[in-house]
Amino acid sequence: NAISSVIIVGAILAAGPLGYETSKIFGIIAVLLASIADGFNLKESVLRGSACAAIVVSRPGCAGAMPTIDELGAFLKNHPSKAT
Repeated sequence: NAISSVIIVGAILAAGPLGYETSKIFGIIAVLLASIADGFNLKESVLRGSACAAIVVSRPGCAGAMPTIDELGAFLKNHPSKAT
């Protein structure tokens, strides 16, 4: 559910002040875990984490570069998975 997602993302991002790149990796892992907590299967969760990474690397900054749920949904809609 959304509450568990917020808790997971917040806990992992809070643990991420080790460095700029490390924080980005924690953000990607947070999205993957939050997606699993929200009921997505592993394949969908990995896809969501990867989409988040694609958005984050296109923006300056770190935690502020994390996409919103709406931005993530729009990205996934415009970039469908080619995985089989």
